Amino acid sequence: MTTPAKVPHKERMLRAGIRLLYDRGYNGTSVDAVLTEAEAPKGSFYHHFGSKERFGQVVLGRYDDIQAARLRSWAEQENLSVPERLAGYHRASVDALVDSNWRWACLAGKLSNELAASSDTYRGELARGFVAWSDALAEMLLEGQQRGEVRTDRTAKELADASLALVQGAFVAALALRGRGYLDAVTTSLVDLISPRPNQ
Repeated sequence: MTTPAKVPHKERMLRAGIRLLYDRGYNGTSVDAVLTEAEAPKGSFYHHFGSKERFGQVVLGRYDDIQAARLRSWAEQENLSVPERLAGYHRASVDALVDSNWRWACLAGKLSNELAASSDTYRGELARGFVAWSDALAEMLLEGQQRGEVRTDRTAKELADASLALVQGAFVAALALRGRGYLDAVTTSLVDLISPRPNQ
């Protein structure tokens, strides 16, 4: 029987970073806490990241990649209508939040509340992530418009921005409300938002 390869220090620190930034925020997460959580030496942290600020940016990038992969997994399901894909994507995100015992909503949203007003560097990183997220939604919604499944009285980009705002606001409130029914209602609202209007 072969022994599984040991997870490298860098990967362990990134995984620890996501957990800690969710739980404690950026300012509440120390380098020492990351090292303890990841069981990694201090020298490894500075070798791979150089500073806490850079580490936070890399963790945020990893989170953005995870979200992009989740959205892509639904956007590419051509057997579903585009409204069904958007609903499935949102339900998968809701499932992840519920499975975390209502602890892990949106890391980008959490860091935006904490850092966007005080750090130009992080504001820029967060803005890039949100723009990429909206652009990916817009690409899927544009396909829906071409298929006659999504309303055309507003641009795909406008609908994407509105959808993202609805999702972000819902997850912030869900941390306090902790109601699956509330989030399921948001899924329905997303579908209503993008569905063709009666006169189309």
